[in-house]
Amino acid sequence: MLNSLIKFAECCRAWDLRVSTIEVMDCAAQLNLVPIRGENDFKTVLRANFAKSRREQKKFDQVYHLYFHQRPIPLDHDREAVSGEIVKEGIEKLLEEFVNPENMTEAQHGFARMIQGEPAAFLDHVQRLQSAEEKRQKAIKSNLAQLSGKLSLMLAISQMTDRFIDQVKRTETDPALRRQLIDHLSDRAQHARSLISREPDYYTDMLVETGDTQSGQTDLATQPLSTMDPHLMDDMKEMIARLVRKLKDQMARRYAVKNRGSIDVKQTLRRSAKFQGVPIDIRYKAREKTRAKIVTLCDISGSVWTASKFMLHFLYSLQDCFSRVRSFVFVSDLVEITDLLETPQVSGALDRVMSNPGINTHARTDYGMAFQQFKHQALRELDKKTTVIILGDARSNYQNPQAGILSQIREKVRRMIWLNPEPQHTWYTGDSEIRQYRKHCHELCACSNLSQLEDFIRRLVL
Repeated sequence: MLNSLIKFAECCRAWDLRVSTIEVMDCAAQLNLVPIRGENDFKTVLRANFAKSRREQKKFDQVYHLYFHQRPIPLDHDREAVSGEIVKEGIEKLLEEFVNPENMTEAQHGFARMIQGEPAAFLDHVQRLQSAEEKRQKAIKSNLAQLSGKLSLMLAISQMTDRFIDQVKRTETDPALRRQLIDHLSDRAQHARSLISREPDYYTDMLVETGDTQSGQTDLATQPLSTMDPHLMDDMKEMIARLVRKLKDQMARRYAVKNRGSIDVKQTLRRSAKFQGVPIDIRYKAREKTRAKIVTLCDISGSVWTASKFMLHFLYSLQDCFSRVRSFVFVSDLVEITDLLETPQVSGALDRVMSNPGINTHARTDYGMAFQQFKHQALRELDKKTTVIILGDARSNYQNPQAGILSQIREKVRRMIWLNPEPQHTWYTGDSEIRQYRKHCHELCACSNLSQLEDFIRRLVL
């Protein structure tokens, strides 16, 4: 049992689950203490030790099913069935003849190990392939290196499987054993292709999704930002200024209230000592100001720029409510504009963003490359006081979405929020990658008009 548990832990680590040696030892001890009445009890003990969060439970379930249900040699129960040990010996004999690590790639050798029932090496290769970064290209940009790598690996698996099956058909004389060997090889190849083609999945029942809602406001507040006429911009700026003043007043009143909250026992006893406790001078703990760090990534391509501009205007007008606001914009390449916006004249600075020489407004939108550059520039500076806000329509022109980078960001921050300025009924159409990105967000909100944007800012500040 301990040997199987160690190998299962290796598979979990290969599939990007953090499992320490101490946790493996704790799990082994608990399996000896807990009465195991069935597989559900066994699986519960393993999941309690190896899955650290609700999100990781999905990946744990995938590895558990692969290791304990798909890995063993299949046994038929008809009259022509042969024992699993004989099938295992046939597989080992076949691989001894064909498998030479010196003449095989790492992925091919991992697949051969998976056929033998040791999937850890293959899982590790697939995980690295799924998280591989794209190389920046100056000429024709495809951003499909990851996809081509997956196709090459699937082709190599199919060729290896065909060679093994042809060898079994030529050399094996026992019909029952030949059939089971072919079924086993075909089954392993199908599972391998499934691991390569499927994107990493997570439970999303904790996701807060806010779609289009009916507001009591009318006219300017509910007009879509993408269709905003230029002559209405001044009216919009005045409306934002009024909303900013209102939110600042509410924020000030929130911390100005005294004689409420938790009692400060030490201060109460100290102040009441001179009265010998009669009467008691009750003192309350001061409410600590929790000011978050804000990091924004804004798509500024096409009509999305209007929504990004108004959100940045909101945030920098309210930057006294946050410890710091750091901003990035992108079409394809990522550019930081924090210094540009840290001025009293935020509105004028936003109008100059589009003239930044580092921004190519004619490039094709590429969320994957923008996230990859953000990972190298700012990932190490994120912490549990940081809220990351991404504003964009998630339309990446069918290029690699690099959704795995959002998973790395989520692990380091307090909240990750995606604001989509498109109408909700178009979110999952065409080249939109929001279905991949939503799995890594704490909140997914619509912000197609000023009213929805105001609701979001109010929840963020208050």
